Amino acid sequence: MSWYKIAPEVTFESYKKCVKPIYQCLSKPVPKHDTDPFVNSVVCAVTNIKHMEVYVQAHKMITMKMGDFHESIAGSIDGYRKLPIGNPSGCDIEKEDLTEVFELKNRANTMNSSSASSVIDKLIKAHNEGKKAHLVLINCEGSVPRFKAPDYIEVWNGRKFYTHITGSETFFDRLEETLRYTMENFKTFEEIEPPQSP
Repeated sequence: MSWYKIAPEVTFESYKKCVKPIYQCLSKPVPKHDTDPFVNSVVCAVTNIKHMEVYVQAHKMITMKMGDFHESIAGSIDGYRKLPIGNPSGCDIEKEDLTEVFELKNRANTMNSSSASSVIDKLIKAHNEGKKAHLVLINCEGSVPRFKAPDYIEVWNGRKFYTHITGSETFFDRLEETLRYTMENFKTFEEIEPPQSP
C-alpha cells in the first residue's frame, strides 16, 4: 500500500514542493543563544533532554515553517490558490473564482488581541467586498475561539477547512499521516521517493 495518502487531492510533485522548506529549515544550524546554566541543569536533569535551548529554537523554526506548509498545501488544491505576500486582501488563500478568502493560523495562541483584531478587520473588509471570509485555526479541536468575529465570518478548525476545500472528511488525517511518514522515513529532501503504484 502506498505511503502517500493525500492523492488525488494533491499531486506528489506539489507535495514535495510544499515540504521542501521544512527540510531546508531542518538543515540549517540552530542559532545559539545564551541560556541560564542553572535552568538548563534542572531541565536536563528532569527531562533527560540535553541542550534544551537547541531543542526550543529548532521547535520555533519548524513551527514557523508549518504555517507556510499549510498555506502551500491548500494552494495546491484544485480551485484554490495561495496568495502572495502583499496581496491587497492580506489573506493567505483565495478560491480561484474569487468568492472566498481564508486566513490561516496554526493555533489560537499564535494571535494576541491586537493581531486578532487586525485579522478580523481584513476579513470584514473581504466580506464587505462580497467574499465569504474565513478564519482557520488549523490545530484547534473542539470549540474554536471566534476572537470577536462577526457572525458572518466563519471560524473553523483545520479539519473543517480541509474538508471544505477538498470535499474529503479524511484529508486532514491523511495529510498528517503523510507528513509523519515523510519525516520518519526520509531524513533529507533528496531521499524522498515517489510512492509505489498500488
